[in-house]
Amino acid sequence: MADGKTLQQLKIKTNVLKRLIKESEFYKKDAEKEKAKIKELEATDPNAYELKKMDEAYRETLQMVPVVERKIRTARDELVSYIKENADSVNGSGELELANEQIQAAAGF
Repeated sequence: MADGKTLQQLKIKTNVLKRLIKESEFYKKDAEKEKAKIKELEATDPNAYELKKMDEAYRETLQMVPVVERKIRTARDELVSYIKENADSVNGSGELELANEQIQAAAGF
C-alpha cells in the first residue's frame, strides 16, 4: 500500500513535469506572437532599432525552447524512474494515473 511520503513525492514530480510542459507551450506561443509582431512592424514601420530589439526578444524566446524541452525530458525520466523504484507503493493510486498522463504528454519532447 502507498505511504504518504511516496505519494507526495510522486505528486511533486508529476507537477514539476506538468509545469515544464506548460512553460514550453508558453515559450512557443510567445515566439509565434513575437514573430507576428515583427512581420507587422516590418510592413508598417520598418524602424531598424525597434525591429532589432524585437528580433532579439524573439531569438531569446526561441533559445529557451530547447532548454525547457531538455528539462522536460529529465523530469520525465526522473518520474518514470521514481515510479519503477516505488511500484509497490504507488500502484493503483490516483496519483499514478495523473503521473502516467503527464508522462504521455511529455512523450513528444
